[in-house]
Amino acid sequence: LRRADTLPADLPPDFIDWVQTEAAHAALALRRTDDARSRLRARLWREKQVPALARHWRQLLIQSYLIDDNIDDALRALRRYREEYRENGDDWRVLEAATLLRARRDAAALDVLTGVDTHEGRLLRLLAQLHAGKAAPARVLEDATQLAGKLRLKPTLQRQAWLIANEAALRAGNAERRLAALEAVFSIEPEPVYTARLFPAN
Repeated sequence: LRRADTLPADLPPDFIDWVQTEAAHAALALRRTDDARSRLRARLWREKQVPALARHWRQLLIQSYLIDDNIDDALRALRRYREEYRENGDDWRVLEAATLLRARRDAAALDVLTGVDTHEGRLLRLLAQLHAGKAAPARVLEDATQLAGKLRLKPTLQRQAWLIANEAALRAGNAERRLAALEAVFSIEPEPVYTARLFPAN
C-alpha cells in the first residue's frame, strides 16, 4: 500500500492500474475497506477502462461491502453488475452466491451455483443446502468431511469445509463429530477472505 501511494506520475497507465488493483487487494486483506473502495472508485470513474479490469474492480467493491457486513450495498452493487455485464463465469457466480447467502436468500444461492464445480462453489452449495433444508444435516456432514479431506493444500477452504461440518454436526445432534470438526477448524489459521462471515466459529 505504501509503495502504491508513492508511484512516479509518469509510469504507464496499465502499470498503475495493476499496482492499484494489487493495492486494493492488500487493503481488503487488511480490512481497510474505505481505502480499497477509494482506489477502486478512482479507477472506475475514468472515461476509458479495460472491460475485464472494470469487471474485476466492481467485484472487489462487492467484496468490500461483504467484509464490512454491509449487505444492502452489496446487493445493490450485485444488481448493477448483473444488469451491466450479464456474466456467468464460476468466480462471479461464487461471489453472487456468497452475497445471496449473506442476505439469507439460500434457495436463490443454490440456483446460482448450479453447475459450478469449483471447490469454492461446492463449499457454498453445501452451506446453502444446509441452510435451505435441501439436504439432511447428516448428509451435509459427510459431504463436508469428505471435501475437507481433499483440501489439504488449500487450508483456508479446508477450514471452511470443517466449519460446515461443525454446523451440520450441531444440527444433526452429533457431538462427537462436531468436536472433531472444531478441533480441525482451530488447527488452521484463519485468512482474511470476503466469505469469512459465512463461516463463523466460536
